[in-house]
Amino acid sequence: MAGFQTAKGNEYNLDDAKKLLADAGYRRARLPKVTLIYNTNARHKVIAEFVQQQWKANLGIEVQLQNLEWNTFLDTRQKTHEFQVTRAGWLADYLDPGNYLDMFKTGSGNNDGLYSNRNTTSSWPRRYPRRRRRPQQDARGREEILITEDQAVAPFFFYANKSLVDLDKWSGVYSNAMDIHPTKWIAKK
Repeated sequence: MAGFQTAKGNEYNLDDAKKLLADAGYRRARLPKVTLIYNTNARHKVIAEFVQQQWKANLGIEVQLQNLEWNTFLDTRQKTHEFQVTRAGWLADYLDPGNYLDMFKTGSGNNDGLYSNRNTTSSWPRRYPRRRRRPQQDARGREEILITEDQAVAPFFFYANKSLVDLDKWSGVYSNAMDIHPTKWIAKK
């Protein structure tokens, strides 16, 4: 999104992570097993296995992987909310930070993790019209809290698409958030 600078998030620091776990009362030998759910897909499995291996090797956390069929995965995330860690993905269908931030709004149907922080979400309904006028400025502070302070989400993998089109020869191809290009609008110049 033009003009929007995403939150930097926390730097990778294994020593700090271990200290935070220890300060919270967790020692390597006493860490509880964590279950990570993901939906059936070869790429998602590879990512889940990577998380499992890294958390075990670096933090001593046992991660049980649970592969769920798509509808069961959605029911678990969106209806029962019975999960500890889940794979998630989101594509903005319109260019506004609110498209992402509304997933963390208290009571939102897209808030699968049931995240709630009065400093980020309770004021969203009142600020919504203002945010529409100045989305980058209003969203920046909330995103920083979500990602850096609360760790409500930990983005670590991003899909990337490349389209090779000679725009001197073709018309009707435009960049968009969902990377969808209906062929009915594409024509030779």
